[in-house]
Amino acid sequence: MNNLLEMLDTREKNLDHVIGKINRSRKKIPEGRIRICSSHGRTQYYLLKDSSDKVGEYIKQKDSDKVLTIAQNEYNQRVLKAAAFEKKCIRRFRKEIQGHQMEDLYDKIGKHRQN
Repeated sequence: MNNLLEMLDTREKNLDHVIGKINRSRKKIPEGRIRICSSHGRTQYYLLKDSSDKVGEYIKQKDSDKVLTIAQNEYNQRVLKAAAFEKKCIRRFRKEIQGHQMEDLYDKIGKHRQN
């Protein structure tokens, strides 16, 4: 069980590192998300500024770095959400398992039963 708890500690530290790295890397990123479509064999990118926007603003080829930045930000937000959920699950597991480990059971029974 100790090995499992050590692995969970390591995983939680890795998650903290990822969460911190994503939070530090937040730059001035244009708000919105990217819509990708294909027209006449060419890929086109549109910036959707809010949820009601269905068409979006066309992003020119020369502004392709904007597409990469926004796409990376969308990915980072998904990773951040998943990492936070996983960290929450680890903490919940640790709280539930505390005091119910099989290794601790022997110490909890009476001295006359330990033989």
